[in-house]
Amino acid sequence: ATYRHKDYAAAGIPVLPVARDMQQTKMQILMYVALFTIVSVLMTTFGYTGLIYMGVMAVVGVYWLQMAIEGFKAEDDAKWARRMFHFSLIVTIVTAVMLPLGALLP
Repeated sequence: ATYRHKDYAAAGIPVLPVARDMQQTKMQILMYVALFTIVSVLMTTFGYTGLIYMGVMAVVGVYWLQMAIEGFKAEDDAKWARRMFHFSLIVTIVTAVMLPLGALLP
């Protein structure tokens, strides 16, 4: 919705970037990425996955957090949003691959 902000606004669809503003949207993104990263790492703490999973997800999560923080000083919100979206697809794939592997590996 952040990347296609103008399209949603023109259509009158009240997604977060349209209903609120871009600053609040970026805060929500940062909060959810931070929570995702914490929960991913806690999977190992609670014994669901191994240390390899935790390491991979921590690296992915910290990089994603860095990208989210960079959004606050982005000159082109659409370009930043596109990068965030594309990386979210990578995070989804890494998570889907690492969950079963993380349960099997130490």
